[in-house]
Amino acid sequence: MSEPENKPPTEVLRTKRLEIVDDERKVRAALGTDEAGVTSLSIFDQSGRLRASLDASEIPEQANGLALFDTNGRLQVAMGASAVNVNEGGLKCYDPNGEDRAGLTMHKEGSGLFFNDTKGEPRAGLNVNEKSSNLYCCDANGESRSDFGVYEDGQAGLRLSAAQKDRQIQMAATKDGNLYLVLSEEDTSMAGLTLAEGEDKELSSDLALISKDGRTGVVVSSGRSSDPHLRLTDRRHNVRGFFGLGIGGEPRLYLADEEGRPIGGQSAFDRMVAERGLVYQALLSGALLFIGVIGGAWIAGTVSASFASLPAAVITTLVAVITTLVLTVLVGWLIVGRRSR
Repeated sequence: MSEPENKPPTEVLRTKRLEIVDDERKVRAALGTDEAGVTSLSIFDQSGRLRASLDASEIPEQANGLALFDTNGRLQVAMGASAVNVNEGGLKCYDPNGEDRAGLTMHKEGSGLFFNDTKGEPRAGLNVNEKSSNLYCCDANGESRSDFGVYEDGQAGLRLSAAQKDRQIQMAATKDGNLYLVLSEEDTSMAGLTLAEGEDKELSSDLALISKDGRTGVVVSSGRSSDPHLRLTDRRHNVRGFFGLGIGGEPRLYLADEEGRPIGGQSAFDRMVAERGLVYQALLSGALLFIGVIGGAWIAGTVSASFASLPAAVITTLVAVITTLVLTVLVGWLIVGRRSR
């Protein structure tokens, strides 16, 4: 029976539940409230299975939002906001087993995007807040293995972690322009490369190799106004050895004991030889060897003249022995002298 065309529309329809049915009188949509006061709009398919719902409530455990279900009634997508905190909300996607696989969250401090595996363990994500942002990746055990971001102190960094060992690689660029690369084990830095400015604004590069306990190490440094040099530090972080280039490019070696006192003091002659360079040292060594040969031959000749009655073979052997002894003494003196420097 049809309604008269001239009947005025109803301005207000008051009911606790409204149902919409199809031609077969199956409920396809329902709008109403339940005993707890939750208002819901439910959408059903031809088989009467719930496929979507929209809820609104003030109950803390009840989220306000939209939910989508598969043909088996399992939740697939959920989008909503907290019933008690207007600053929290998000979107989640679920697999057929009910595990949340991906999602977008929003809260008072910031927002985030996450991806989980089939077991619901976190595998990757992105977090953003007012002062920082970072991207992370996890392994199959849910352990964080890599992290890249820009942080509150203005530093941009990348961190990579080993799977079976507590070892990490960290790279960082600070907001004031300094660059760092650090290799560490069990939170102890064991190798590092830096390009940074000191307190005097002098730019320098450093390569450091540090012992496992983090107390001794080797440092190779160079800068715009300084020549390359190598430093050895002990457990008290005191410089015990130094090797570098002097003003004129000559090599310099410095050794110190635990109290910082120099070891193996050099004479003026030793310092002169060291500062003249390798060519001068080679020429000096050659000259000394030549003098040794001449001196040994002269000594042997003098001895042979004094013992002219001896057989020629004995005299020849005597000359060779004396010459060898003189050369051995000179070479030993050169070796000891260079080691003392």
